[in-house]
Amino acid sequence: MSKKTNSYKKKSKVSARSSLLSLLPLMAVVGIVPLIVRLYAYDCGLEYYDFYETPEAYKAHDGSFDVFLFWKMTWFIIFASVMAVIVIAKRINEKKQIKFLQMFIPLGAYAFLALASSVLSEFRYFSFKGIDEQFESVWALLGYCLVAYYAFLYINNERDMKLVLWALTFSTVILILIGISQAFFTDFYRTKLAEPFIVPAEFRSEDATAILDFRMEEGRTYLSLYNPNYVGSYTALLVPLFIMLVFAADKVWKKIASGAIVAGLIVVLLASQSKAGFIGFAVSLLLVPVIFNKKLLKSWIPAVMVTVLFLGVIVGYDRYTDGAVFERIKDSFKPSSKEFNLDSIRTLDNEIVFSYKGNDLHAVLKYEKTYGLFLVDLKDDQGAPVESVKREDKIYYTVTDERFKNFVIQPIRLSDTEIGFSVFIDGYFWNFWNKDDTYYMLTPFGKAIKAVDTESIDWLVHNADLASGRGYIWGKTIPLLKHYIVLGAGADTFVLVFPNYDYVSLYNGGYAAQLITK
Repeated sequence: MSKKTNSYKKKSKVSARSSLLSLLPLMAVVGIVPLIVRLYAYDCGLEYYDFYETPEAYKAHDGSFDVFLFWKMTWFIIFASVMAVIVIAKRINEKKQIKFLQMFIPLGAYAFLALASSVLSEFRYFSFKGIDEQFESVWALLGYCLVAYYAFLYINNERDMKLVLWALTFSTVILILIGISQAFFTDFYRTKLAEPFIVPAEFRSEDATAILDFRMEEGRTYLSLYNPNYVGSYTALLVPLFIMLVFAADKVWKKIASGAIVAGLIVVLLASQSKAGFIGFAVSLLLVPVIFNKKLLKSWIPAVMVTVLFLGVIVGYDRYTDGAVFERIKDSFKPSSKEFNLDSIRTLDNEIVFSYKGNDLHAVLKYEKTYGLFLVDLKDDQGAPVESVKREDKIYYTVTDERFKNFVIQPIRLSDTEIGFSVFIDGYFWNFWNKDDTYYMLTPFGKAIKAVDTESIDWLVHNADLASGRGYIWGKTIPLLKHYIVLGAGADTFVLVFPNYDYVSLYNGGYAAQLITK
């Protein structure tokens, strides 16, 4: 063998080793980050906002805990930072221009705008650190852009692609197994076996479920992704990939393994009960005939087998759940337009105004401490009295006027020295406080706020269930765009600008007890 041949082989080995080392951070992002589940205790910083609980109540239960998101974000940013160092080192050591294509200009523009938005945000602290229940800081957004570009730079051949795919396959198989445990057996994350991996020693207890109470209903999958809806997005991305591998794999066992992974992903998707995931999954499948149109005709037998596999898994799981799958899919497309009785509540200086079924009720509520008297003065828009009846031996009034029938008004004790008012409307209590000669609404957390009626896209708000409950969110978000269309409000700050303080709107939209975070 010639010296040239030996030299070439040595260079090839060095090049292969260098290529592998360069791919390791990318493999870690797809193979390790999705599996990270670790408890993190923190102060979310939201207790000082009107829509959140009071600082006293927040501290009483020792702040916030996250299991699924914070450490994923942290390690993702670490791996992305390693990629940045490698790219910079390559530029310095090799002293040559790094490859760049025009197709990356939109990605670069997005990265610039995300950074500018966060730097200029009035909520800069959250943009750079990440916010409660999201943890998707500007560093994470920049990391997404960097990872895409890094993959372009360092996946140069089929071998490189296979290495990354093996890493992705590893995490996918592990998550499928975890999902199966959640769907059919004991949730792995709730077992003693998982506790040492998830819970730091200082938080451990005799009962693993005491700290690992994720409030997920039994049989519903969420994998390591926190939200069952994320399972829908995850599977919608991966199913087309592994279907393609069924056709593209060069060995029979790889085709079978890819098919088994597809079946597992469909099972965890179905068990997640994510209607948005069902829709995303269906749309993603359209990619398969587009990309493999000719190969599907040539390989019609595997195509038929994959189709049968799909139908078998879906029908089988539907029967296992007594028809819940198809029923849930049908519910996603049912019209759901709603009319609301209570349109708005406004707390003014001298009165509270209830807009109910197209009529306004002006209420002046007072409590005379000296005599222990509760005074109620109700009028309509024309200033005419609205009739009500005071119940004998009870300090509450029931409105008898047909326009506001069955409104019930009564005083409530807020503290040893303060009296508030409660108005019962259609099965829900609305609480108020007159302080410093002006009226306030009391939030579910007891904070006093001025009740306002925020802007909406009425059709979307009245079709609140559209797209798995997103109709309401879109209907309240679109009017915000006129303020944030160019630079936004900063990364991870949606919860701070969404009208989470418009409690009447949240109640009508079906989110009375929830915080809209995204």
